[in-house]
Amino acid sequence: MISTTMKEFDFKGGISSDTSQDDVYDYFKDFGNIVEAMLIFDKSTNKHKGFGFVTYDKYDTVDEICCQQFHVINGKKVETKRAQPKDGTVPRPKKPDGGELLD
Repeated sequence: MISTTMKEFDFKGGISSDTSQDDVYDYFKDFGNIVEAMLIFDKSTNKHKGFGFVTYDKYDTVDEICCQQFHVINGKKVETKRAQPKDGTVPRPKKPDGGELLD
C-alpha cells in the first residue's frame, strides 16, 4: 500500500520482498512529478513491510492513480488508495504559501 497527505497515496499488499524504493519510484514516475516515494521498513528486521507512500506535486495525479485500484510492480499486483492520517482526519488543502484555505 502507498499513502500520506491529499497529494499522497499509499500502496499495500503485493509488494514483493525484493522490490526496492527505486522500483516504486521508477513505476510511478510516469504518472507525474514525484516529491517523495518510500517503503516502510521494520526496524528490527530492516525489511520493508510491504507498503509505502508516494507524494506528488499535484492532486490530480493521485486521483488518476487511485482510479486504477491495482497496479503491477515487479510482477505483483499492488493496491493503491489515497493516504489518510493515522488519526483518521482528512487533511485540509493548503494555499501555495502554506496557509489554510477558507471554507
